[in-house]
This record gives sequence, structure tokens and C-alpha cells, in this order.
Amino acid sequence: MKVACCGWSASRKQYVRRTVPIARGHASTRGFCRSTRRAAIAVACVARVRRDRARAMMAHDSMRARLACVLFALLAGVSSHAEADVLGRVLKAAADQPGGTPPPQQSSDLTGWAGEARAIALPELLQIALRTAPSLASAQLDIAVAEARIQQTWARHDWVARAQLTGSRVNDVPQGSTIVTKDLRLAGTGDLSRALPTGGTVDLHVSSSYEFIHTHTVTDTTNPLTGEPIVFDSAGATWTNDISGSITQPLLRGRGRALYDANEVRATLARDVAVLARRLLAIQTVQAVISAYWDLVLAEQTVAITRASLDLARERLRVTTIGAEGGKVPRSEIPAVLQIIATREEDVLNGELGVLNASIAVRRATGMPIGAGELGLRVATDLDIKDQPFDLGPLVERAYAASPELAQLARQDQSATLDIEVTENGARSPTRPVTSSSSTRSRSTAR
Repeated sequence: MKVACCGWSASRKQYVRRTVPIARGHASTRGFCRSTRRAAIAVACVARVRRDRARAMMAHDSMRARLACVLFALLAGVSSHAEADVLGRVLKAAADQPGGTPPPQQSSDLTGWAGEARAIALPELLQIALRTAPSLASAQLDIAVAEARIQQTWARHDWVARAQLTGSRVNDVPQGSTIVTKDLRLAGTGDLSRALPTGGTVDLHVSSSYEFIHTHTVTDTTNPLTGEPIVFDSAGATWTNDISGSITQPLLRGRGRALYDANEVRATLARDVAVLARRLLAIQTVQAVISAYWDLVLAEQTVAITRASLDLARERLRVTTIGAEGGKVPRSEIPAVLQIIATREEDVLNGELGVLNASIAVRRATGMPIGAGELGLRVATDLDIKDQPFDLGPLVERAYAASPELAQLARQDQSATLDIEVTENGARSPTRPVTSSSSTRSRSTAR
């Protein structure tokens, strides 16, 4: 009886296999067989644990196919007369395990449904974002409205003209023995005024009126010649012209240049707040685009590193296979390398999905279209990392100087201070304003 024995040779540093002739009924033979069976059971248990671990990380059919390849390679290098080939029994038992379902079919190329990746650079992304961002367009409209309100306050520098014309006519109005046959009245007024920077006003007033009256009077006296009552007719026209000018200046309440310019200053501060708000939105938009851009770069670099690791794993499989064929490396190392390759392939697929998610985030941040066939983006950036020292003090000072939020708070504080000053000016003790006026009147009457 011959028994095949496998073991590790410390001198040769490899597994060796020998065929030892022994007697069938010898006690040592029975003990050797029992120990061989126990070793086979132990190795089978270890192999089953490894198989379960590998089956949790890779598809069942893929694992079985790879184990079948390994089994075929081992059986080719092992004699068919071996009766105690422990490794062959273990691999055979692993290949015969039932259960498992086929993995779902997935496309190896994401361009089938995501579309061809579009190559783009950071400056182009920023231009698209600044051109299509709706928040920036809304902020620009707010700035235009604020500038229009500033121009509205310039009306205080204009002269204000007011004019009024009135007229009336009355015919045949009896007044006792007198009848007003015609009463015509015309009047016109005009004012020209302007607000002064000191809080006062200057006013120029012009008025003119015209009055024509025709009366018919019947007396009680009779004409001795005709015997009829004596009748008197009278008519007269009167022109009245007035020209006056006045200057009104408050002494306490409503006095001063600050109150005169308060509305313009308030509108200017509101315009500055709108400009700073647009600047803040622009900074936030640029920050979002840059952050999404570098997330995409990081995802692409992660995929590149994973692919390089996959190439190394495949090279390791090639070297391990050559070593196993030469007898320098045990064939049990091949399934572990295959497991690593399967893990790396899964990592590459997950990395591609991460790149796709990062591309969608970039499109969302820049306002680019998102739809079927328009998902992927690719950026070409060489990560030239340089160590640059930073000092916290100058960075904080620069942040305070360039922060639009702090500038907005400063403008709002100035506007609140102005409102307080205007309110305090209105709370002063009321006094009668000083008024200086002069007038000229002319009157002419014709009968």
C-alpha cells in the first residue's frame, strides 16, 4: 500500500509530496491514516471559513469558476494516483457547495446611459455659473431699484412750479333797481418754490386778476320829454397784478444740511447693502462651484488610484501563477489574489459612480442641464501640491477687510444711526419759523 504525503520542507522552502509504501495492517499505518483523515477534516474546515468569507465579497458563480480553475491547475500538477491529496479534496468540496443566485447584469461602461463625459475646466464653469445663476440676476435687479431710489431723492434740488387759472361769468342778475347784465371774472396764480439745503424754502408768487362788469339801472325819475324812466348803463374793467417772494427758515426742528440730505444718504446705504448682498451671493456661488469642482477632481483621482491598485493586483496574480506553476508558491495563494482583484474591480465601479455623482453636483452648482445623456463631466487637473505657510493674524485681518457680511452690518448700522438723528431732530422744541417776504401790487381800472 502506498500513501501520498504532503508537507512543508524547511530546507527547500516549499510544499513537497511523496509516496510512502507501508503495510496495510501495521499499527503505524492505521494511526497514520487516522491522522491523515483528521488533518483533512481540519483543512476542510479552514477552507470552508475562507470560502464563506470570499463568497460574501464576490459573486457565487464567479467564485466557483475561479475555484474550478484553481482545482484544474492543482489536479494537473498532482498525480492521479494520490489517495490522500488533502488540498485537492478541500478544493473539490468547496466547488461542490450548493446555493447562491447569479449577480445582476450591469453595464461595464457607464456611458451607455450617462452619456459621453464632457471635458471642462474651472474658468469655464465659473463663467457659466455667474451667467446663469438666478440669485445673481435677482440681486442685480435689487441694485437697479436702489439706484433708482437714489435718483428719486434728487428731486429736492429742483424748482417746483405751480399754476392755477380760474374764471366765471354771470349774466342778467337783478340787484334791486339795477341789473348786472354781464359780470366776467378771470384770475391766474403761479408759484415757483425750492427747498434750501439749510432746511428752509424760498417761494416766488405771482397772481393776476381781471374783472369786467356791465350794469343797467332804471331810476324812478322820468324823462319830461318822453315820459319814460331814466336809464343808466355803466361798464368797467379792472386789472389787478400781485408779485411776492418769501423765504422760510426753521430755527430748530427741521434745520440743517444733514436732514436735507437724509433721504439720499439712506437710499445710498440701501444701494450699498444691495451691492454687498450681490457680492456675497457671487462669493457663495463661486465657493460652491469650486468645492464641487475639486470634489470631482478628488473622485477622478480616487478612481485612478484604484485602477492602479487593480493593475498591481493583476500583476500579482500573474507572478503568483508563474510561481505556482514553478512550485515556488503554493497554489492556495491564487484564490486570495483573485478575491483582491474582484474587490478592486468593485471599487473601480463604485469610484466611477462617485465621479458621476460629483459631475451631477457640479452641473447643479453651475446651472448646467441635467438629463439623459448629459450627466458626466471630466476635468484635467494636475495636482501640483505645494507647501505654503499661513499666518493666522494676516488671514483674520484680510477676512475682516474683505467680508461682505461685516460690510453689510456696517451699512445697516450707519442707516440706523441716521434714523436716530432724524428722529432726534424732529423731537426738538417747535418754534415759529422766520419768514421774510416782499410783495408788489399794481391795479388799473378802465371805464
